[in-house]
Amino acid sequence: MSTIHIQRVSGDRQTYGVDQLPLTLGPGGAAALQIPGPGGVDVIATIDNLDGDWVLQPAAGAAGLTVNGAALARSTRLNAGDTIEYFGSTLTITVSGTAELSVTVAETSSDYVTAAPVELAGGVDDDEQIESTVFTRAATDVAPPPPRRARWPYAVGAALAALGIVGAILFTAQSVRFDTVPAEMANVRLSGGWFKLKVGDRYLLRPGNHSVRLSAPGYYDYVQGFELADKPLTLRAELEPLPGRLSVAAQTETTATVSLDGEALGELPLDLSSVPSGVYELRIEAPLYLPWQGRLEVAGRDLHQSIVADLVPTFGRVDIQTEPAGAMVTAGELELGTADGVVRVPEGRQALTLLLAGYKPERVIVDVLAGGEHRVEPITLEPADGQLSVRSRPAGANVTVDGQYRGQTPIDIALSPDVEYVVQLSKAGYGRTSRVVTLSSAEGEDLFVDLSARSGVIALDVRPVDATVLVNGQRRGAGSSELRLPAAPQRITVQRDGYVEWSETITPRPGFPQRVAVRLKTLNQERLSKVSQTLTSSQGPVLRYVDPGEFTMGASRREPGRRANETLRQVVLTRPFYLGTREITNREYRLFNRKHESITSREQPLILAADGNPVINVSWQDAAAYCNWLSEKDGLDPVYEKKFDKLVPVRPTPNGYRLPTEAEWAWVARFQAGKAYLKFPWGERSAPPRKPLGNFADQSASKLVPTVLPGYDDAYAATAPVATFRPNQAGFYDLTGNVAEWVHDFYQVYTPDSTRVYTDPEGPEQARFNVIRGSSWRHATQTTLRLSYRDFGNRARDDVGFRIARNAPGAGAASE
Repeated sequence: MSTIHIQRVSGDRQTYGVDQLPLTLGPGGAAALQIPGPGGVDVIATIDNLDGDWVLQPAAGAAGLTVNGAALARSTRLNAGDTIEYFGSTLTITVSGTAELSVTVAETSSDYVTAAPVELAGGVDDDEQIESTVFTRAATDVAPPPPRRARWPYAVGAALAALGIVGAILFTAQSVRFDTVPAEMANVRLSGGWFKLKVGDRYLLRPGNHSVRLSAPGYYDYVQGFELADKPLTLRAELEPLPGRLSVAAQTETTATVSLDGEALGELPLDLSSVPSGVYELRIEAPLYLPWQGRLEVAGRDLHQSIVADLVPTFGRVDIQTEPAGAMVTAGELELGTADGVVRVPEGRQALTLLLAGYKPERVIVDVLAGGEHRVEPITLEPADGQLSVRSRPAGANVTVDGQYRGQTPIDIALSPDVEYVVQLSKAGYGRTSRVVTLSSAEGEDLFVDLSARSGVIALDVRPVDATVLVNGQRRGAGSSELRLPAAPQRITVQRDGYVEWSETITPRPGFPQRVAVRLKTLNQERLSKVSQTLTSSQGPVLRYVDPGEFTMGASRREPGRRANETLRQVVLTRPFYLGTREITNREYRLFNRKHESITSREQPLILAADGNPVINVSWQDAAAYCNWLSEKDGLDPVYEKKFDKLVPVRPTPNGYRLPTEAEWAWVARFQAGKAYLKFPWGERSAPPRKPLGNFADQSASKLVPTVLPGYDDAYAATAPVATFRPNQAGFYDLTGNVAEWVHDFYQVYTPDSTRVYTDPEGPEQARFNVIRGSSWRHATQTTLRLSYRDFGNRARDDVGFRIARNAPGAGAASE
């Protein structure tokens, strides 16, 4: 609680509590602490306690009031020993902490203090009657005002103006408080603005942009800019501590590694000069000691911390002596020391090995207790065996010593000293050689044997003739050749780019030449041998594998019967595929749509709906829907998707069933067994052979079609059962004749361009019509019977059916 004690020199003493603050000071009756002064002035200042600081604040009548000899123009913090003067009155300040303030008031030499009476000269006669007289002030009291009184109003005005400016500044200033971690902030340095006043733990600043630098011992400086508006502001700042210093050592002298949070730092003893504050896992590892691990909190702030670890040993001390002395003691790959005193040995059952140059290794088993003392009986070392290094030409010869197999050359063999041994070398296809060897103790000797070869001849007949021949990985020429080789198993390899490598192990027989024929398969042949040549769907249709290739599609403008939509274009098929060997039958289609009927009538009813006949009266949309149905039955991805109530192909093509592309249909129909049929299925002539080879518009169909092939009779007026006529050379039935076929592509007329190559073409993504390929039982003209004939449509017809296709599973680009 804040208290002010007032002590006057005259003897009066007053005390004011916190509820009476601020304490007013002045000559007027309104002032709590009255001191003499000019008339008309009431309160000249107030004394108050603000946040633990005693502050003297000027009032309107503060002219003539000084603190420590300086005019009071603004609020001033009072400190012990400060003096306040006002027209001859002196107030001395004593501060006792933040709660008590003592003011000693002395009124001396003031113009406003009543002077003492003047003593009359000569004294007073006791018998003399005393008469009353009028009392007058002493000379100092009645003297005229000093000359400076004439400037007093100006001084008061200036003081009031200054006080007004200061008041305005204080009124518009705002306070800022800095809440810091750590709280014991040592230094606050403010930048920005010209007015700064510290009042308690706050700072009075003018609004605007400022910056502060906070510093404390053991911490990095904290710098922050801030904007002060029209209300008090509290800024919170957490200072980052400086790194700490850390020393790590062990009570035991040993080689040990130190790591903090798994990061290796070095070996003991270790001094680290910059470790960020925080909590770490400290780990010390030393051979033959238990790892030491502990949680370490680094305080930082440039403080020094020291850790001394007490490592727990995991070894016992074993006293080992050898004759001669100086043998190295090892436990596995760990070297423990020399056997001429005490060595540290890991705890547990240990197999110790004693090694000394010129002597045989010795082993001893010791059960060791951690921290225990053990002793091994002295060990006499035996002289080492001699070392025989055996080499041969060629290498890889079998080596026996006194009939016991010891390995293959090159090899090093340890033999007892001063003993006679028979060393024998042998290798398939080479002679057998023996040597007698005697070695001295720890002696090394080299034995080299050049074996005589026994060889035979292998005659190779190689195709292709430029294939490379290798023997045991070494090139021995190309093509057919005779190889004379040692009579031992030989790995013969024949290889060529684009062909499957041939390799076989053959043992030449001396005196008996061997002939070997090698025929390399192309990669394509090898692939074909591994790919299934036929594929049967779950609902019956059979598909045959087709290898891709490159060909010219369409017909020349000079070809009789050519249509404008048969433009020549270069096509490359890169993906093998499967194609239905025959057209889809009525029975197969009715499994999908049991209500479908392949029936039409002209002049008389014509029944085309026999189970084995090709399905007709189906649109391209019907054929695509059948393919999707069959894909679903076989668990494959559908190739066609519905857009705007129409099925369209999905691109890239999924693995389900589909219609063959136009290019795939033309490739199978026109190019079989390497032979290109340029015009008709039977060759170059427009007239078919007399022997029926397909179902076209023949004599039996004369009542149904306007034009027939003269002299040709295939015995079927309309459709015939599928596969009635022999297949083409690729094994496919009815690619021409019987019914024309829907294919995958939308219809398009291609612009002639001899420079463009179409790779795996599928036609445009959308069009009004679809492509129809092949002739039918209605066709008999030179134009329609040609293999390059292209038709189009979008409705069902009684002479159009379809066959199915599918991408070959896992197929890639094919070889030429």
